[in-house]
Amino acid sequence: MTKNKAPEEEPTIIDDPTIAGILIAKELKVVPFHENKRVRYAAYGDVEKALREIYENQPCGLRAVLDGIKSARGMIWNLKGGQR
Repeated sequence: MTKNKAPEEEPTIIDDPTIAGILIAKELKVVPFHENKRVRYAAYGDVEKALREIYENQPCGLRAVLDGIKSARGMIWNLKGGQR
């Protein structure tokens, strides 16, 4: 018997590492990828809800946001192989 797989969710593409870091802090899955010599991010989950919460000024831990932004910026460095 085969298991039915859930259809793959379409990611939201993000160009800004700060927004990607905030989404990481909101516990969404964020995956970096290279496209046209730029690093972009595929964000999985309810991105619209997470951004709405930010724009409505709902509480979010500062430390979590800073760590998320640091992680997103580190993804750029790792994906480019440490080159500028």
